[in-house]
Amino acid sequence: MCIAPIVLLALSQAVAAPQDATPQRGPALVPPRGTQTSTAPLLASDGEPATPGRIPTDATPEARALWAKVLRAALVPGGGEPVPVHSFDLGFDIEYRRTDGKNHFKARYVFSAKEGWIRCEVVGKDRVQLRGRDGDWLFLEGRWVPLEDRHTREAQRELAEWISIANNFIALTNPKSLRIVRLAKRGVPEATWWPTDEARKRASGLDWIEVASPDFRLFQSVKSGRATPVFVALLGTNRETSAIEQAVLHEDDSGAMVLESTLLVTIEKWTTLDGYRVPLNMLVYNPDLRRSPWVFKARPGADMWLEKGGRLNPELPAETFLPN
Repeated sequence: MCIAPIVLLALSQAVAAPQDATPQRGPALVPPRGTQTSTAPLLASDGEPATPGRIPTDATPEARALWAKVLRAALVPGGGEPVPVHSFDLGFDIEYRRTDGKNHFKARYVFSAKEGWIRCEVVGKDRVQLRGRDGDWLFLEGRWVPLEDRHTREAQRELAEWISIANNFIALTNPKSLRIVRLAKRGVPEATWWPTDEARKRASGLDWIEVASPDFRLFQSVKSGRATPVFVALLGTNRETSAIEQAVLHEDDSGAMVLESTLLVTIEKWTTLDGYRVPLNMLVYNPDLRRSPWVFKARPGADMWLEKGGRLNPELPAETFLPN
């Protein structure tokens, strides 16, 4: 089964800002999967409630066939259907590009879904945030600080964001469980999106499918006042293997793209980890909104490698999530 590339992208976003930089006011918190934000059911494109695994009846046969290929390509050959992911311990090597240069660092995430416990650390930066049996904590400048008052609000926000991301990671390890609002086969995205001829040529050689779902909630909703934001993944798949090679991600605003939330992910290499197919190397591109029409930047904002030694579904002792 595939760990969706947008999931690993979300993990990269959680550490994209260098942790030793001056804290900035962050985005609005993203409620974890299952949070009740509205009493009205979210409707799919056919007017029926969007429920886990249901494909809207107005999806074309071509869209259904391509989606089925994507799901099959997500399985490890000969590996069968793996059990759902309930915990993970993953490390990433990240090069983050800023306007004033580059920042290179390693990050580690440990999560247990049953208890909702998480440990997040930037390796070598003397900074750890965790939620465990004894509450929420931040390790900074050689001491543990409980996250319990207004003076630690920024750290509380970051921890809540990481927990939301981890919950989405768990949910999206099984793409069959997505609440699909819209499923459609698409042509090659707009030629004006691509900053180079090489990128445009690569996109034109893929098959594209659009999957709209609230379960792609891996970054903040840019549009305010929306009870249940819907996010769109426009997936470019290899015509021979059906593996995802590119993904354009954005918030959906009544069918229009919210450019402030738009990202391009290019998956350069895949690997296998504990019976799952996972992206080994991803490049993340931001849009250049200063240009008209807008275009994705020619250089990636983040170059992300999955570190060796990561584990899916490890047994994690409670001590992992204690301030010690």
